[in-house]
Amino acid sequence: DRVSNNKGEFRWPRTLAGLTVYLPCHRLASGAGLYSASSVEDRRAWRRCDPAGFWAEEDYSRCQYQKDVTRVLHIINQ
Repeated sequence: DRVSNNKGEFRWPRTLAGLTVYLPCHRLASGAGLYSASSVEDRRAWRRCDPAGFWAEEDYSRCQYQKDVTRVLHIINQ
């Protein structure tokens, strides 16, 4: 399954029902100092497959926005 959003493009692999899958966030060369997470584990998206085998929950909040403008606007909004 492929998800494309303002945090990047993610290609989720097939998985077993009931599992949570993690993917690393895309690294950006510009604006690297705007993100405060300290480890690679902190910078990953996850998606949970429900017991019926369907994607049920997802979280991309630990990934950077792909566009500098969006990142700056998010910081200002905080």
